Amino acid sequence: MPTIKSIQPEKSIQITFVDWFKRQYPNYSGNIIRIANDNAHKGYGMKMGLCSGASDIFIAVMKGGYAGFWLEIKKDKFKVTPSNKKHYYQQMEFINRMIESGYYAAMCTGLDACIYVTKTYMNS
Repeated sequence: MPTIKSIQPEKSIQITFVDWFKRQYPNYSGNIIRIANDNAHKGYGMKMGLCSGASDIFIAVMKGGYAGFWLEIKKDKFKVTPSNKKHYYQQMEFINRMIESGYYAAMCTGLDACIYVTKTYMNS
């Protein structure tokens, strides 16, 4: 079994974040959902409802007048490059659509940012 450090940086952050969330908010531990959207463009993914650009995590908890919280996780020192630019823009379009639909949504770089924004949301 791979160790957390041997996993890709964003996946490692996501694993640590989900573990933190479940410990921090045990009453909502069943309300955090991973969106398995890694290969949405392949096979039947899109026909089955996957969406290019969908955020990594959805927290199904209403807070502060929002219907829930969509979180896109990026590794520390993430930069937009020619090779990831299209996907990045799809992710930003998704986040903007969710905000317009009454959700809280954010793209966070690194674990600390994910925790900070989540605490802000959960305390609203």
